[in-house]
Amino acid sequence: MLEKLDLDLQGLLSAEQRAVVGLGWLLMGSHSAGEDLYQETCLEVLRHPDRCPRPPEFGRWVYGVARNVARRLQRAARSGRATPLTDEALEILADAWARRPLASQDGQRSSALEACVAQLGTAERELLVLHYEEDHSCAEIGRRTARSEDAVKTALSRLRARLRDCINRRVHRPASHG
Repeated sequence: MLEKLDLDLQGLLSAEQRAVVGLGWLLMGSHSAGEDLYQETCLEVLRHPDRCPRPPEFGRWVYGVARNVARRLQRAARSGRATPLTDEALEILADAWARRPLASQDGQRSSALEACVAQLGTAERELLVLHYEEDHSCAEIGRRTARSEDAVKTALSRLRARLRDCINRRVHRPASHG
């Protein structure tokens, strides 16, 4: 019975993976931190299966667990170099994330993002991969691509603006009738 419960929870957690990783990225500042948050959240949920509500409350409950785990991870990571977010800021961000657009809107934006990224040149896509998928700092990307750190920051800023504009054009494009 416990194995079936674990499988059910794993399925529910898998359905929330993208949202929890995104919440982690938002709260903690990197994709890898978001992945860590998801893993720690899964462990926490699987340790206490009796506390889990069933859908549709499960998703919102997992965000609360993830928010608490993020706080714990931030406290553990305090090193004096970075100022962690306050509990109030964590609450605001987590609540905003929980009210994010519906999956259909999110899927539409994801499709638009894929199409917009496909229009970019190879060097621009490489820059995005190095920063967002491989989680390299701007300084490291600069060393790899023979650019200054400031040039990398500027290029990423311009790419984000181009992608944002492209996504907004695609998502808000009037439907063609024909």
